[in-house]
Amino acid sequence: MLSEIKDLIQDYSADTDLIAGFGCMGNNEKVQVECYSGYKANERPVAFLFQGDRWEISEILDQWYEGGVEPDRPIVYYFKVKAHGDVFILRYASETDTWSVMFSGLK
Repeated sequence: MLSEIKDLIQDYSADTDLIAGFGCMGNNEKVQVECYSGYKANERPVAFLFQGDRWEISEILDQWYEGGVEPDRPIVYYFKVKAHGDVFILRYASETDTWSVMFSGLK
């Protein structure tokens, strides 16, 4: 799954229309995220603040995690979400309780 995301990022980084529009936002731009907390805290994002706007998430397209197997690799959760017609990848580092936008503008 991670290799598929890397391939997507490489494919879209080469797309000049995408870069000129919304494009790659760089790695780990920190954002504030509102979450639904059911059986665990920060179970899934419902909205986030990005570039001065509140983006309400209309759909979670995919989610996955990495790390946790080795003690020195904390668990990091990823959510591919749709908000206001755009697609974002949100990253949640549970060890530091921080959210970031890894990429936006995917269609």
